[in-house]
Amino acid sequence: GDMLSVDQVKPAVEKESLDRTTLTLPDVQADLVKALAKQTDTPIVLVLVNGGPVAVEFEAASPRVGAILESWYGGQAAGSAIVDTLLGVNAPAGRLPVTVYKADYVTQILPSDMRMRAGVGRTHRFLTVPPLYEFGYGLSYTTFGYSSLRVAKDAASASVLVANTGKVDSDHVVLAFLTAAGDAARQRLAGFTRVRVAAGESVQAVVQLNTDSRALRGALQNAGGRAVLRVGDLSVPLIE
Repeated sequence: GDMLSVDQVKPAVEKESLDRTTLTLPDVQADLVKALAKQTDTPIVLVLVNGGPVAVEFEAASPRVGAILESWYGGQAAGSAIVDTLLGVNAPAGRLPVTVYKADYVTQILPSDMRMRAGVGRTHRFLTVPPLYEFGYGLSYTTFGYSSLRVAKDAASASVLVANTGKVDSDHVVLAFLTAAGDAARQRLAGFTRVRVAAGESVQAVVQLNTDSRALRGALQNAGGRAVLRVGDLSVPLIE
């Protein structure tokens, strides 16, 4: 396939004293992707090199774009890491550390409004509209399944069985989210862990829950014990 790398800052769309006004790729780069998509039947691998989230809605929906690799701003070994991932030497296991909003998000809330709950909300905690890619999203060269989600009696940790249902050995990051009754946030990240799972095998993952954080502690107090822990599509009461 063809590989196309796009850099968010050439031409400059954000830098010191210059903020972005849109979430999409710069016009010249978006036009390049569209032009290439018209000229080839070969799947395009789009490598993003950027510091902030980019709304790649056209690119994600295009049948000509076979894959999108988010590389952010890497260090001196970034080139090798990208090549290893594209060639299958490395199975990607990263999860998005931010929410990637859709392009029209900037019409729903002022970019200068930093309040978390204003309008349609910000981040995975308060967002009330569907994002382009949710916080914690990430694909691999294999697939995973969850089962047997349990919370320790002291609610300090949770365990879940992680099955690698594909054909490639890979790491996997397990994310545990907490939803509490009466909490202003829709959900909060309560903990995460990274495990290595061989193809066709299963591993018991233990996630330490950060219930001592001020935000989570306050949410649990307000919930009066009515809180639910979610891992993937599984959910269980935090306290039985």
